[in-house]
Amino acid sequence: MAKRKKKDKHWAKIYSEILNDPVFLAFPISTRYAYVLLVSHIYNPGQREIKFSYAEAEKHMSSRTFSRAIAKLEDTGFIRTTQRGGLFGKPNKYIISDEWRTPFKDTGMV
Repeated sequence: MAKRKKKDKHWAKIYSEILNDPVFLAFPISTRYAYVLLVSHIYNPGQREIKFSYAEAEKHMSSRTFSRAIAKLEDTGFIRTTQRGGLFGKPNKYIISDEWRTPFKDTGMV
């Protein structure tokens, strides 16, 4: 009998609190999908940083769409960019953030 190929059984954990958040629900589908792509690159429970290049994103959406999605996710506090790869041939690095829970933190309205 032929051996079966092992399939990647990696899955992404996204809490229902995020999925039901009004800000997250107001995002276009492409922005929500970009968030799922980033979260799917967390391989260890304690992992903080996610390496994700535009080349990887282009397998799923245009680089322009991904760029806009990242900007929306950053502006609303769902992610933070810790390193921009760009012309240096390195992938961008992101951190999934909890800042979306306090949208008025910067304005002192909390």
